[in-house]
Amino acid sequence: MAMARQGPIAGNEASVPGVSQNATVAPLAVHATAVAIDGRAVLIRGPSKVGKSTLALALIEGSTPAQPVTLIGDDRIILSRRGDDVLASPHPRIAGLIEKRGYGILSMPYAFNIPLAGVIDLRLDENGPASSRPRSTTCRFLEKEFPSLYLYPGSRGTGHGHEVLDWVTATLAAHLAQKARARPCKRAKD
Repeated sequence: MAMARQGPIAGNEASVPGVSQNATVAPLAVHATAVAIDGRAVLIRGPSKVGKSTLALALIEGSTPAQPVTLIGDDRIILSRRGDDVLASPHPRIAGLIEKRGYGILSMPYAFNIPLAGVIDLRLDENGPASSRPRSTTCRFLEKEFPSLYLYPGSRGTGHGHEVLDWVTATLAAHLAQKARARPCKRAKD
């Protein structure tokens, strides 16, 4: 069931979808899928056919008004730097499109120029069930470090939607708390 193409629904509408117009570091194209969760981008990486699009669609389908999830892009994501933020956008030629295995290409609303909050690394489970538990680490993009969660989807699909949402919620809360501590307080004028 394909949705009508509605165009961008978030980000900086004054700029061209795909790349921040005020980039301070050269943009980077990444083979990945990305979604916006509560206005922060989560990049989903992994080898072909591991379930990147499947996980993204599961997160989008599980979206609620309290925790909205929107597609940023599928297959190719453009990362650009603006100030302290690394922004995620879809590749302009495939913006709003995502492949659902067995159904084809779906069209849906998408977001662009969304600040990156973290990375989900989907990996094939090479060492059996003992290694299939999620583990956290970090990764770097455009001179900035991000939290990364390794997931091993196995042969039964991703099945990690709730784990991902819990991790993202905790990661966003920690990120916002750290940003608040780093920002100097402004004094009110007498």
